[in-house]
Amino acid sequence: MQPFTLSVAKREKLVDYKGLEPQEVVQLHYEYILHLKRMHIKTDTSLYTEIKMMAYFFKFLVYKDIRDLSLFSYPLIQELYAFLATTPSKLNKPLSQSSQRLVYTFFKSYAKWLHEYYPDEAPPLQIFIKSNFKRNNDTLKTVIISNYVLKQIRSALQREEDLYTKAYITVLLYYGLRSGDIVSLKADCLKQSSKDKKYDLHYVNHKSKEVVVIPAIELPVYQALSALITYTEALRQQSSYKEIFIKENPQKEVKQFFAYQVNLLNKFVKKHTITKRIKHPCI
Repeated sequence: MQPFTLSVAKREKLVDYKGLEPQEVVQLHYEYILHLKRMHIKTDTSLYTEIKMMAYFFKFLVYKDIRDLSLFSYPLIQELYAFLATTPSKLNKPLSQSSQRLVYTFFKSYAKWLHEYYPDEAPPLQIFIKSNFKRNNDTLKTVIISNYVLKQIRSALQREEDLYTKAYITVLLYYGLRSGDIVSLKADCLKQSSKDKKYDLHYVNHKSKEVVVIPAIELPVYQALSALITYTEALRQQSSYKEIFIKENPQKEVKQFFAYQVNLLNKFVKKHTITKRIKHPCI
């Protein structure tokens, strides 16, 4: 593995993989970085950051005596989290949360590249289905919504009879999924959780094109989605759709909901007279 240079902040940085272990994994990562550089997939600055962060991952592999990534498992991902959380940086300070996230993200990118070019050496991608690092939409950004409005929404959902509206807004309220991800939920999106009497929610993040699992979802979310799955079963049988947000149009054709459901939200607000401010009797 010959050393090479990367241009970072107008300075040439020497990259030398010499001495890094385990050799079997490091050699392929060397090829991976050169591939990204040759194809101009990432900037030199990004590549340099990736190499520095992956050094922590290589340390973990040495610590666990792992030389074959194809044997990497989900329990090992959990051990990686713990390792990163207790590993000091070069300044002998705890590795920051953002740095820990980068190590995980770069390992995931490397794993995807291996699946394409060296599938026999690649770890199973299922280990990345659930991450300890929160996604941007893990929870609904309700900080700008007053408690007064939230209380009205929750109360209205209990009274809402339209199953599409109830399921859509319940998922949005609890987990803040993108509209396109919600209307693309399929009939098999609910699967038994490892926790008793709980269900996991499986969906595809259309921005990253990845399957995401929300474990042990709240009961109102399960009830709303389960009701819609049952309600739309006949429509799925008479069409090619596997999604649950489907409905017959005036021509009796089964169609999937559009991703952007602003009209549904507006109708819900108007129907239940949800307001931003408390109305005083004297006003």
